[in-house]
Amino acid sequence: MVYDCGSKTKDINLNQIIDSVFQHDDEINLLFVSHFHEDHINGIEYLANKHIIKKLVIPSLSTIGANLILVDYLYNLHSTSNINNYANRFIASCYNEEMPFDQSNGVEIIQIDDKVPQIPVHDVWEYHPSCAATGYQDFISTLIEAVGLQDCYDLFNGRNFAVIRDYFEKDVNIDKLHNFYKSYFEEKHKDDNFYSMTVLSKAVNDDIKEPSCLYTGDFPSRYSHCRKKLISDYKQYWDDINTIQSPHHGSGRDNHVEIHNVKNRNCVISYGKNNQYRHPHQKALINMINSEAIIHLVDEDQSSKYQTVFEF
Repeated sequence: MVYDCGSKTKDINLNQIIDSVFQHDDEINLLFVSHFHEDHINGIEYLANKHIIKKLVIPSLSTIGANLILVDYLYNLHSTSNINNYANRFIASCYNEEMPFDQSNGVEIIQIDDKVPQIPVHDVWEYHPSCAATGYQDFISTLIEAVGLQDCYDLFNGRNFAVIRDYFEKDVNIDKLHNFYKSYFEEKHKDDNFYSMTVLSKAVNDDIKEPSCLYTGDFPSRYSHCRKKLISDYKQYWDDINTIQSPHHGSGRDNHVEIHNVKNRNCVISYGKNNQYRHPHQKALINMINSEAIIHLVDEDQSSKYQTVFEF
């Protein structure tokens, strides 16, 4: 299983790191993409070219979800220089409901909404993905009102990535989009990681509790409705989760004390050295220390890799 594959750290060779983890032609049963930000997807092209991927699991691309993702992409495209070309193609393909990479074996695409399915692998292991996005039903109508362009309805309903992208690349439209995007998330107290998909990895046998791990991506736990949904989705397993990947690279705002309310968990913080956000944040570390967590710092140095091996 692979959960996200990407990085924006400039001084690393991502392809080399992928090669160090897998042998050529290894099969990947499941590739989870938590959300569509570049640092979580720009290594997928190389991964897919070198290895067989059986299932791709992504956040829901319902009309609302897809358009949230598209506007998020357009905002970041014009706010960030040198956005990765493959990240661009990956998002466009998913939005147009096309396969984002070429594989002759045929890859099954699974979309995750607000329900929590069970995805078994072999007889001993299973995965429970959940998508955090809730409360964005007013997004498109609010956007159209703010931008002042009623013909946007037809654009968004048409679900054609290139047409919508070209429309908003006109200077006047992209400026309006930027202003709307910033005000919507600030005023609504929401976050542009709204659709980050979490995954609980565990043994099929519920009596085997120790190996379980919760992958959180950039989950926005700063918001109470997101935290409540996460804890509710995994309620029957919450107290027994052995390892948790610290949300959002150890962000202070997204490592809320309620996420770290179980003592003696392994907390893995994956972050880039010398990152501009100063992750991991002191506040996140304090919340983990107060819960007596066992903290593992993982960066580009492969010697920092965190690995747990279980025998059944």
